[in-house]
Amino acid sequence: MASVGSSSSGRYGGSRGDGNSSAPIPFRQGDLDYSPPMLCHRGKRSARWISWSDENPCRRYHICLRRRTGGCDFWYWIDPLPSAFQRDVLKQLRDTVQVLKTQNREKQDELRHVLRLLEQNRETNAVITSKQNEEPEDDVKDRVLRLEKELGWSKFWLKCVVVVVLVVVLQKFF
Repeated sequence: MASVGSSSSGRYGGSRGDGNSSAPIPFRQGDLDYSPPMLCHRGKRSARWISWSDENPCRRYHICLRRRTGGCDFWYWIDPLPSAFQRDVLKQLRDTVQVLKTQNREKQDELRHVLRLLEQNRETNAVITSKQNEEPEDDVKDRVLRLEKELGWSKFWLKCVVVVVLVVVLQKFF
């Protein structure tokens, strides 16, 4: 059952739709990519967003795109208020996804750094004999292989958590 009301914003609040958010899934489905249309008090099509606040994790709602500029206060909850258990599970999953995304980003940064070091090492050792050139390069290659393996595992676990989040969300509606 949907309700009309307001939301408290948190660090995952649904006020951004730029794609660079820290939410496990996007805050909205494009500006107006949904149907049937939901009209605001002024008769304009509203945007469908997803709240990631602690009070309303993964809860969809409609809001007027002109809320800040035109004074339209239209706000409509699509999804019912989750139970305390659902809220806790969704918050834990959201936070786990965020940790995995951060770890993945750090591993990718470290891998890029190691690859830059490898390239610098190749340039520096171009004048050294092939035997001396192979030893440091092998160490760096081993590190690159290890980091690629860790990055693969991070991506695997991130995908697992996203699947679990989607299963929990879909179970809530079916």
